[in-house]
Amino acid sequence: MKIIIVLKNKKLLGMREFKRLARILQIEFGCSLDNKEAIFKILEDKGKEFDSQFSFETRDDLVYFPGFVQGYYDDVTHTIYIAEEVCDRAWNGDEDALFSIVHEIAHWALIALFKIEPEFIVIEIPAAFTVTNDAELYADLFACCMMIPYFAFNGSKHIKNNFMSGKTSIMHKIPLVYLSGRRYYRAVGFHKAKKIA
Repeated sequence: MKIIIVLKNKKLLGMREFKRLARILQIEFGCSLDNKEAIFKILEDKGKEFDSQFSFETRDDLVYFPGFVQGYYDDVTHTIYIAEEVCDRAWNGDEDALFSIVHEIAHWALIALFKIEPEFIVIEIPAAFTVTNDAELYADLFACCMMIPYFAFNGSKHIKNNFMSGKTSIMHKIPLVYLSGRRYYRAVGFHKAKKIA
């Protein structure tokens, strides 16, 4: 049995809203962020079209941060910083590295474009007593929704079944695995999480 406590008594953003916002961006970006070319196009070109302050930089010192920070978003300068090593792996098609980059893009999109800045803290007991800022959960979930093509949410039953059974690219499996994991339930709302636990 798990005990899940949400500090600060506010409603968490649900999956339906994540999907809706992701669809808006997929239309605006002209693609889902489910491949290397689309992801780097946002970083290098398209981000500036939506936010004149947007910038992207690689840093070689992030490996020295506690826990090896793969990247972070600075909401004051509107800059996404990615560790050089992560960027190199992403250029070579590493799916985990690409997901890390989409996670930072999600922070930028939620804060700069949609003005959504979550303030929740989630504490889960047991599971080694984890404390998570919901900004990270929001970014993970929003990244998943941006990576999953629109047809997977709203296509025919046959298309959805093929997609959900993993008969598409490896890049699509990351958000599907993530969304089926326990952290999804921690981020969709206290009452759902409590019921499932």
